[in-house]
Amino acid sequence: MNEYFAYTRVSTAKQGQKGVSLQEQRDAIERYAQRKQIVISQWFEERQTAAKTGRPVFNDMVRRLRKRKAVGVILHKVDRATRNFRDWADLGELGELNIEIHFAMDELDLNSRSGQLMADIQVVMAADNIRNLREETKKGIYGRFKQGLYPLPAPMGYRNNGPGNPKTIDPKLGPLIAEAFDLYATGEYSFAPLRAHLAKRGLTTSKGKPISKGMMGRILNNPFYMGLIKVRRTGETFQGVHDPLISPTTFKRVQTRLAGKTVNRVCRHSFLYKRLLQCGKCQSFLIGEVQKGRTYYRCRSEGCSGACINEVLVTRQVEATLSKLRLSEAEAKKLADAFEAIEQEEGSELADERQRIVARHAHLEQRLDRLDELVLDETMTRESYRRQHERIICEQNELKQDMAKLGASGAAKRERFEKFFELVQSPSLSHFSQDRAEMREILKTTTSNFWVDGKNVSVELFLSYQALEKRHSVPTGYPTGIRTPISWTKTKRPTIRRSGNYLPLRHHLAQ
Repeated sequence: MNEYFAYTRVSTAKQGQKGVSLQEQRDAIERYAQRKQIVISQWFEERQTAAKTGRPVFNDMVRRLRKRKAVGVILHKVDRATRNFRDWADLGELGELNIEIHFAMDELDLNSRSGQLMADIQVVMAADNIRNLREETKKGIYGRFKQGLYPLPAPMGYRNNGPGNPKTIDPKLGPLIAEAFDLYATGEYSFAPLRAHLAKRGLTTSKGKPISKGMMGRILNNPFYMGLIKVRRTGETFQGVHDPLISPTTFKRVQTRLAGKTVNRVCRHSFLYKRLLQCGKCQSFLIGEVQKGRTYYRCRSEGCSGACINEVLVTRQVEATLSKLRLSEAEAKKLADAFEAIEQEEGSELADERQRIVARHAHLEQRLDRLDELVLDETMTRESYRRQHERIICEQNELKQDMAKLGASGAAKRERFEKFFELVQSPSLSHFSQDRAEMREILKTTTSNFWVDGKNVSVELFLSYQALEKRHSVPTGYPTGIRTPISWTKTKRPTIRRSGNYLPLRHHLAQ
């Protein structure tokens, strides 16, 4: 008895897991075979769309039929067999080789002209249906983009919340992605050490390994993390409604590094007073070095006898200077009252800034409308439209984040004041001896210059802290706030050293 193949198909693997459609197709084919007294020797089951060519199971079945492994094949329906003209042509070639082709649910005689015509019409209709579905899907996706939604799977660091909802930040991976941008922007990390560092912090693959170099590159190049949605195929950019993880400034710095416009610097040691200590003779920065487990800072300038000092000695003298900043209860109250007055005065300034941002955003919306009109009138090319549209969207994104910063500026300034208030109540590095980043932050906040002369360290404070340091002393010589270190040469002529960047208390708190 002659043997036949049987072929069943569903469009996706998910449909195949449910198994309902596949079983229904199998039952229909078995009933047809029993009615026609046909013996099925082998079943071919596919879980892939028929809209595109390249189905491996279908191609394998066609190859076997060309080798006369069976006298024919039974398919469920025409659109189950194929929805593209290339695969339909392959089935037509099988018919020319006298290979029988049967459809269990379509009574079509492919040996007759009318049967072939009806089958051709069904294939055309199936292909047209696929095109229509594809266009409607594209319209839906494009509509989501215009709404600021990302209809595709969320990138690493965000979570999916179902169709029609914006992505939300993953509480575990989101901060690690933001840290990756911040660290790479410093210029002290290349991909390999950055991936290793993030793996220790918990940013790994599903197998617990560091993410690949390609994945790291895709993350750092994705503007989604700064609040924008960019379509790779068309190059269009849309403003997203999701919360950004990084600022546009950080993203631009990262892109500059990725473009190779910065120099990578390898950081082997994290010295506490890096680029803070200056030689009292040549004004060059002292270079840190480790000798026998101890840290020293040495002047490396040519022609300079060079200062060399132990880090422990520097810290001791810094602690002595910072101890003079401690406030009494009465002084602390006066400082708090002064901050309240500054906060009320700056409230009106923030309101003016908000109005400026709103006006600028409205102007950009008008420009977008004009761009659309120019495209509809065919007075602007698509490429020019894309570039200008992306530029406007990026500026709107920056305005959006500026507005968010203004909204949080009051709380941020109060937080900075509280840190400042806490610092002047207990100004000491010893509280942060295990966190060198915190120690450096204190030094950068309070001090402007460190001058090293032999084993002596002259610590210059910012103007706001100078006022605290000298508040009990009688003013003599230079007025407080413009004191400038002076060294005398053999000719008794004063040489003024470069002073620090003194900032008033009001400006210091505002930054």
